[in-house]
Amino acid sequence: MSLSENLLRCSLVLLVLSLCSVDSRGQIVLGGHADAVSWAEFSPDDNMIVTAGYDGVAILWDASTGNEIRRLIGHTARLTSAQFSSTGDSLLTVSDDQSVRVWRVSDGTLLARRDVPTRIRHAVFDPTATKIAAAAWDSVGRLWSLDAEENVRLLEGHRMPRIFHIDWSSDGRSVATAGTDSLAILWDAETGQEIARLAEHDGNVNQIEFSPDGSRLVTAGFDGVSIIWSPFSNLDNIFLRGHAARVRTARFDRSGTMVVTASHDNTARVWDALTGDSISTLIGHQGRLREAEFSPDGRFVLTASEDGTGGVWRANTGEGLFPLFGHTAGILTARFSHEGNRAVTASYDSTALVWDLSMLSVAASTSEVPAMRSVLKDGEVIVMTDGAIGSVILSDYAGREYPVVMPPRRTSPGAYSITIPECEVPLLLLVVGREGDRVMVRIPRLLR
Repeated sequence: MSLSENLLRCSLVLLVLSLCSVDSRGQIVLGGHADAVSWAEFSPDDNMIVTAGYDGVAILWDASTGNEIRRLIGHTARLTSAQFSSTGDSLLTVSDDQSVRVWRVSDGTLLARRDVPTRIRHAVFDPTATKIAAAAWDSVGRLWSLDAEENVRLLEGHRMPRIFHIDWSSDGRSVATAGTDSLAILWDAETGQEIARLAEHDGNVNQIEFSPDGSRLVTAGFDGVSIIWSPFSNLDNIFLRGHAARVRTARFDRSGTMVVTASHDNTARVWDALTGDSISTLIGHQGRLREAEFSPDGRFVLTASEDGTGGVWRANTGEGLFPLFGHTAGILTARFSHEGNRAVTASYDSTALVWDLSMLSVAASTSEVPAMRSVLKDGEVIVMTDGAIGSVILSDYAGREYPVVMPPRRTSPGAYSITIPECEVPLLLLVVGREGDRVMVRIPRLLR
């Protein structure tokens, strides 16, 4: 495919930017693992990051410097996840060695260990971090107290072996499980009794999550559908249909008014959680999505893809704002910091990367500039403006600059032409307009 054909397929995004608002060069590389990094997340105060690796090790890092703080060693097989407690004092790790372990963050002391006779797919703290809920591959969910060795409750009700996911409600009273038997089940966390069977999926249910207030749940199904459930009321279920392949994750925003889904069809979608209406579709990844989540304020979405890239998008429009290029293999997880000004991604390439997203504070308050707009035509960007163009900067997202073959040429009283060189990576074109305003033209894909 020719350069011009590729250019014509691209969509342009125009943003007013300050001089320092877009810069992906500030990423910090967390490179201490010997195998794939399956998980990464920030501590509640955003001062630390934990990574979990296929090498069986969890590592705590200084989130600002990238310096290693300590290693949590003891598991004998790969780790699939790690979770800070709500206070940040303790840390939960999940491993294919059929155990979950709880560690003291301050010194790395092992506080508790719970073992099962099968693989544990997922585990979480309760809101008080005094109990653990675990989803196991023998079709039984388990609730443990951290102050007692015995099982607090066995959650027995799934028909097929393999519970994929488990979640605890914000008040700690309920637990929900999702499994390969097409079922999601809601449980009383105190008694272990079933409250409701959620049986509308036609295939594996990969994930389940409570809404922030605990009144609803959302599930992600291999049937390509997500469902919003209201088991505590008489409200009808809401079916979120539109994906063309498996839905891997589904998550609420903090207000509980939106849901974002990530699919193997290479897209994420944002939905109205009250009506089920589609709000936006996030299109641009070239591989299956592993997950997507909202920023703390709900205005942006962070995606992780098997194509080795992440992305930050406007939730309400699906507009791509900030591609995350830097990994050399697929990304397994991506998490915003709790303040929303950073993100961390974990990859099969044995690294995690920390991204500075301070530009989002600029992007959130800007709009398209009617006086300056651009179109692609035959290997050129045509910039229409009622003012003079002062300069042009062409670079990739790692900050490497590319030569502008010719300076901007005025082709008519209201138009300039800028020649784009052939390049194998996405580019940023920064055009300085009248009164020093900068407009970023994002060219998603330029191929030789």
